[in-house]
Amino acid sequence: MSASILGSIPRSSGKSNLNEMVNALQTSAPTNLIDPKVTLSVAVAAESLTSSLAAMDIGGAKYCATQSEMREPKTAVADTQSRQNTVHMSDTPEPTAAFNQTTLRSASIMKLYFMDHYFDLLTYLDNRKQRLEQFKRQLTESKLPEEKVDQEWSIYNGRERAYLRKRRTRMRMSHFQIVKQVGQGGYGQVFLAKKKDTSELCALKRMNKKLLMRMGEIQHILTERDILARTDSPWLVNLLYAFQDMDNVYLAMEFVPGGDFRTLLNASGVLRHECVRFYFSEMCAAVFSLHNFGYIHRDLKPENFLIDASGHIKLTDFGLSRGTLSPQIMESLRQKLERLKNAPLTLKSHNDRFNTYRSMRKELRAFTLVGSPDYMAPEVLVSREQGYDLTVDYWSLGCILFECLTGYPPFTANSTDDVWLNVYHWSKVLERPVYVGQDEEFNLEDCAWDLITKLIANHEDRYKIPEQIISHSFLEPYIKFTALRAPEGPKPPLIPKLTSSIDTSYFDDFNDPTDMERYKEVHQRQTDLEKSGSELAGVDTCRNLRSAFVGFTFKHNQAIPDHLPTLV
Repeated sequence: MSASILGSIPRSSGKSNLNEMVNALQTSAPTNLIDPKVTLSVAVAAESLTSSLAAMDIGGAKYCATQSEMREPKTAVADTQSRQNTVHMSDTPEPTAAFNQTTLRSASIMKLYFMDHYFDLLTYLDNRKQRLEQFKRQLTESKLPEEKVDQEWSIYNGRERAYLRKRRTRMRMSHFQIVKQVGQGGYGQVFLAKKKDTSELCALKRMNKKLLMRMGEIQHILTERDILARTDSPWLVNLLYAFQDMDNVYLAMEFVPGGDFRTLLNASGVLRHECVRFYFSEMCAAVFSLHNFGYIHRDLKPENFLIDASGHIKLTDFGLSRGTLSPQIMESLRQKLERLKNAPLTLKSHNDRFNTYRSMRKELRAFTLVGSPDYMAPEVLVSREQGYDLTVDYWSLGCILFECLTGYPPFTANSTDDVWLNVYHWSKVLERPVYVGQDEEFNLEDCAWDLITKLIANHEDRYKIPEQIISHSFLEPYIKFTALRAPEGPKPPLIPKLTSSIDTSYFDDFNDPTDMERYKEVHQRQTDLEKSGSELAGVDTCRNLRSAFVGFTFKHNQAIPDHLPTLV
């Protein structure tokens, strides 16, 4: 079969790519599946909706596929000369400040809906045509008797009807078999689950709508869904399905069985330089990949990097990747920083910081879930007027690099307030640890410390582009970025030892009271929010919750198979 239509369509987003996407659609799809007027209508409508929600009249651009596939199906799309599908639009005004984030996202949803709908429809038609040709070819080669041929046609038609029904089926939690809980957050849980009809394994994240509203996290979840649905990279966790019911929203993502990098750090303490080079290089590759799609992560920490079955790194948790924290939370954090910045600063030795951090390891999981600025660049929080760019992620990478080589984050402290203070006075706190005697082997190489200070630096002094990191002497002689993940590339220091495809040994055991003690604060916070959120049960709230998640549903392209089983 020829390549799928979507295979050659640019996946990056934005107005500048719209024409490329339309051109790719026209050149990739079979000519008898494309109606130029429909394609143009979709493009123009999407362009207009991106700019504003001006009044527009979409005049009857209907496109239907027959539900039955007979022996000689009709042409999927009628001759272009006979179609009259057009889009009528009034002149659209320039965007103004009146268009808030909700309005702009609604416009983006409409744009993506139209484009995804037609791309998906044309891809399905192309795949259906290929399946028909494959079936006819197999039928001819099999030389079956006439009665058997009729039987095979009946089976084929039934299968195609089943595919169509499956495309229209609303996703539900009941379509998944829960294997085990593997994660816990402030407003939901993560489960290892198996989709019953396809046997796909996934990490199913379930989040309570009312808690999301109460915590001001709705925009972050919508952002994560949008990014997962619009990116396609081996460095980023892939989205399989997104759906919702009355109470919850769900993200079904690929299951990454090796656990997160935080677990590896907690188990290892200080990593050797050669191991750090590998993991740090792959973390950089993942972050660069996200940046290439036009996003800044803004919340990088070891928990956001997962280790897959082959030992390679994947990036996840994109809730802050477009915009910042909610205005209320942001203002609260800034007020805290303003209150603390003049407090007396106590500088501690490296041994004190190391011991403090190691003693906090049991509480660390909940500590980071509730929130800490350990890895966050100062400019993200210091001023509402001061902007920032993708180099805030470079700062976070520098903090993670420091922790890998020393065993503790550069600004760690006994309390969150002290961490805030250390980050604010970062230039006084950041020092190169020096070890003597039997611990001398833990000293940082000069090139490692140099890279750290190029990443943890004032904005004007910080590295600005990936090439500066890639070519740094800490990495370049040892790591070839273009060979990462390639068979001839560097081998992972650790490959997870998995006993089966549903092995969860690299995750916390949520049936173990000892592991659950780490989540005590998270559970308490969730309970408090549920109690305080009981007032959010009115009709208006239910209506707002429904409208807040418009356009949330998503199915990945492989949900419907491209080919038929081979005839026996």
